[in-house]
Amino acid sequence: MPAVLEVDDLQVRLFDRTGPVLAVRGISLSVRRGEVVALVGESGCGKSVTALSLLRLLPGDAQVTGSVRVDGREVLELSPAQLRTIRGGEVAMVFQEPMTSLNPAFSVGNQIAEVLRLHQGLRGAQARARALELLRMVGIGDPEKRLRSFPHELSGGMRQRVMIAMALAGEPKLLVLDEPTTALDVTTQAQILDIVRDLRSRTGMAILLITHDLGVVADIADRIVVMYAGAKVEEADVYDLFRAPRHPYAAGLLGALPGSAVARREAGRLRLAEIPGMVPVLRAPLESCAFAPRCQRATDQCREQPPLLTPCGPADDHAVACFHPEPVATVPA
Repeated sequence: MPAVLEVDDLQVRLFDRTGPVLAVRGISLSVRRGEVVALVGESGCGKSVTALSLLRLLPGDAQVTGSVRVDGREVLELSPAQLRTIRGGEVAMVFQEPMTSLNPAFSVGNQIAEVLRLHQGLRGAQARARALELLRMVGIGDPEKRLRSFPHELSGGMRQRVMIAMALAGEPKLLVLDEPTTALDVTTQAQILDIVRDLRSRTGMAILLITHDLGVVADIADRIVVMYAGAKVEEADVYDLFRAPRHPYAAGLLGALPGSAVARREAGRLRLAEIPGMVPVLRAPLESCAFAPRCQRATDQCREQPPLLTPCGPADDHAVACFHPEPVATVPA
């Protein structure tokens, strides 16, 4: 099945007061129709910058190279007018905090109607009927009342549902979810994930999930891409990676989960595994493995040259960027 999203050698250079930052270093990934691909890693690894690059939402001075194709169209070469048809139409994005995305001066109904007007050509009674249908689809009770509500009158979970409804209004081929459940309580998180799962089965849209919550990944994703310091370090089927990750960073992330095989008891208390150190801020191309300073497997080879992403194991879809890719049992299979 052809990919809805194809990203090839994406590189992003941002600028702060002290100079350039290599936020994304040669990321390549794809998402097929009906597939959920999770992009994971700790804060600062480049997940959200990668997501924002897909719709060219980065600051104006950002330097972006590589290729981003949506349904075969090269996004990085589109004119502003062409880009407006992609944003919210072929690709929709749901951000972590809906209060920064919803306009506080307009009602929920007005904001959904605007998307329907721009991307579906619907107005008046047709737009209202479709907006009600979308609110019901995402599980909002009393949609007639909520159409008249303003964002500040809704709970966090309800605002997130409204954002998903707005994203669906353009009937996108690709839905990008950037940390969609981070600020929500556990019960609301489960409800949002149920909505996403149902939408995927109903519409067959491709979904790129940006998160650091591996519990969410295990619940909903088909494939997982692990990022570290702006680069992809491992990619695999979710079951394969959770069962036996090969990159030490991926193993460290999974080892920090409650119930993992590497958690240990000390003085009668359960102690989770931890990864020492911090994600580096890269200002120049590396001549070594970015994870080497934090890695217990690191050798002189790791400190002298960067590893390439190469296939490993019996499955062709499992790849890792490590000179010593040893499978580690982390969580019960």
